[in-house]
Amino acid sequence: MAQKDYAHAGSLLAKARALNGQLFARLFARQDGVRITSEQSKVIWQLARHDEMTTTDLSLATGNAKNTLSVMLKKLEVAGFIEQRTCPNDGRKKYYILTDAGREQSRLSDTASEQLGEIFYRGMSADEQKTFENMLERIVQNLTDHLNEGEK
Repeated sequence: MAQKDYAHAGSLLAKARALNGQLFARLFARQDGVRITSEQSKVIWQLARHDEMTTTDLSLATGNAKNTLSVMLKKLEVAGFIEQRTCPNDGRKKYYILTDAGREQSRLSDTASEQLGEIFYRGMSADEQKTFENMLERIVQNLTDHLNEGEK
């Protein structure tokens, strides 16, 4: 019986992630009115989908280390794209929210994401897209479950 090449799938996922990031950065930068980097747009995208987030929340959502994120958040705040609010119940906890300028950058990010999605799914039927997404969700769940089992 032939041995399965599990590394190939991981390699393809890594390559697709890298290409996806490069193409998003290109599509995003080409738009009029863009005033943030594609890396900063990940933070803006998350904040656009949540009322408020802490540095920890953003770190988990974006995959950026907290120290890297702290520098990025400061730059976004100084530029007027986000605001920092103190938690009323815990003065040590800081929340970040989008400003109107941040919401405009989020709209530009969404446009680039839509363009990227059209490229990403080119040649796939709606059923193929759904099957692909279901398989990716299962892979993510399998990996998450395994990581959580290791913490017990």
